[in-house]
Amino acid sequence: MNLSIRLVSVNEPLDIFGSTSPYILLPDEEWEKRRAETVQEEIEGSVAKLPLPAANVSVEVLIGSVAPSIAEHARQIDASAIVVGAGRSAGEVALRIMNLAHTPVLSVPASARELPRTGLVAVDFSSFSEDAVRMAALLLGGKGLLHIVHVSPPFESRGAEWVNTYEEGLRIRMERVANEAAEISGIETKIHTPAGRPAQRILELAEKVEADLIAVGSHGHNFLDRILAGSVSSRILRKSQRIVLVTTPRDPAKALDRVDYRVAATSEQTEG
Repeated sequence: MNLSIRLVSVNEPLDIFGSTSPYILLPDEEWEKRRAETVQEEIEGSVAKLPLPAANVSVEVLIGSVAPSIAEHARQIDASAIVVGAGRSAGEVALRIMNLAHTPVLSVPASARELPRTGLVAVDFSSFSEDAVRMAALLLGGKGLLHIVHVSPPFESRGAEWVNTYEEGLRIRMERVANEAAEISGIETKIHTPAGRPAQRILELAEKVEADLIAVGSHGHNFLDRILAGSVSSRILRKSQRIVLVTTPRDPAKALDRVDYRVAATSEQTEG
């Protein structure tokens, strides 16, 4: 495997506006260069002590705002994923990166020491959650258990016949997703279809099955998308102490056109 890892640190511009000194010295280009070199040397020294796998590892220091710089750099190098640390401040950075990037974001807590063995992936049958299923299956490495969950809204106002049709269509589609996940890496899968608030049910189920990984898809990048679809991934990133994978659309201009919310029992049955 030709694995390439780029370790990126971002030096934010110094805040000079809060200075009480009457003398303000603006850092010049040479000063910023020396500052970046110092940070790079420190990171390279730390990396040399780590038992990293055989890979092409490089260190880069950027200058700018953290989240926009990382998201843009990932786009420029066509990164497969962005990996960030979890925690109170790091979680907020991951959240901001998620809202800007067109690259999957993996938030990893300090307690993580190995690849996950039990994963939980939330699906809504959009292309975003399909990406989450594929990446979660690969991260488990063919040796784990992947719980696949779809959270349905309450159906108190619907008739029994409508609910039965919906549940049958949902079962067919969930089985198809589970089979596709198993084919990717040979992992074992289990299906869950609770009803309620998506983020709450996902977090509760992750606790119950002791998942090492939670994978979700995020639909878009504009303000409305973050309020609606993005609220689930945002809340999970903020609340969970587990590894969290958020897959994002690579083409935000077409993102909402690719969403398929239909759970059609009749069309699914006629295909099989």
